[in-house]
Amino acid sequence: MHPDMREAVRNENIIIELTNRCNSNCSFCFARAGISDFRDLPENTVNDIIREAREAGYTGLHLTGGEPFLWEPLYRTLELASGLGYRSVLINSNGSLLDRTACKRIRDTNAAVRLSISLHGPAEYHEKFRGTGSWGRTLRGLECSLEENIPVHIFTTVGKSLVPVIPGFVKDTYNQFPGIRTVTLIQIIRILQSIPGIEEELLAPADFISMVKSVSLLSLYGLRVNILENPLARTASILMGMPWLPPSPPLQRAGRITFMADGTMTLSHSSRTPIGSYGKGAIKKVLNSDSYRQGVSPDRLTCPQCRHFKHCTAGGMIRPSDTQRGPGNGSRFCSDVLDLAAGQQ
Repeated sequence: MHPDMREAVRNENIIIELTNRCNSNCSFCFARAGISDFRDLPENTVNDIIREAREAGYTGLHLTGGEPFLWEPLYRTLELASGLGYRSVLINSNGSLLDRTACKRIRDTNAAVRLSISLHGPAEYHEKFRGTGSWGRTLRGLECSLEENIPVHIFTTVGKSLVPVIPGFVKDTYNQFPGIRTVTLIQIIRILQSIPGIEEELLAPADFISMVKSVSLLSLYGLRVNILENPLARTASILMGMPWLPPSPPLQRAGRITFMADGTMTLSHSSRTPIGSYGKGAIKKVLNSDSYRQGVSPDRLTCPQCRHFKHCTAGGMIRPSDTQRGPGNGSRFCSDVLDLAAGQQ
């Protein structure tokens, strides 16, 4: 493996979608969109992946779904990860299955588990996308996790309707749960077979700028809030003279590999473009391939011709924004956002 790839691997998580089954049916979920064949990865396959990833140099493990706590072998796999020396294990969850028993079982594995719990804004916003009663179930799981001293990060998917209330939501969340580590905002994206109403929630460039301003100011005043894997946000904040937004790595980057529940390998969880299928030696094979290196390298065709290229370089944005981020009007979402940001200097 090339030395720069070995370094990237040491600083990355290997991501495994344990299952695409879920006890929730979020209308904006990219992981389950358009899928009718729900699957679990076999336990022996998951364990082979994490062993091989550890041998390749990975020290971080990221378990996602669907809902990982529906995957029955989860706790045995956490024990294995602990024994293999993973320094951290991030588990994405909707929180509804995190009762006292589940949280104690997590602690008993001795794995360095961190939880991201999905809380999609104040109660009325959360239940708009997750269903009646989901707010209370999530809060109970959040409370149990904190009481068992499990590190918790709040993940919040941001649509157009949530943008105006971001400051109040972040402030209220920290007031109610001072033990949480961060609030992480995730820009809603266009999904396959969109449910009515979701297209209207996509962020227009002006909405994106409003979100960036809010997070920059919240960060300035000491609240731990960021925008997940979205360097366009950091670039816009710098261009507006509000550089308090934490740095954000690109979604598709060196060292990043995701294993989907059907066994395919992709560059990110939201991508349906395969880069291989798991088999013995697949991780090193993919990392050493020219196609993988090209997929995680900076764009050399479109970006250098863009008027905002130097600003994107400063903000860590190495390729144009994904097509599913914008409203689909034919223009580049990133250029439209940065045009607005430049006008607000």
